[in-house]
Amino acid sequence: MTDRETCNIQTIEVINERYFLFAD
Repeated sequence: MTDRETCNIQTIEVINERYFLFAD
């Protein structure tokens, strides 16, 4: 994976965590 792909994955993970927190 490239650094850019890794960064995108980390960003998605952070967004998903926030989404699940607000989903409650």
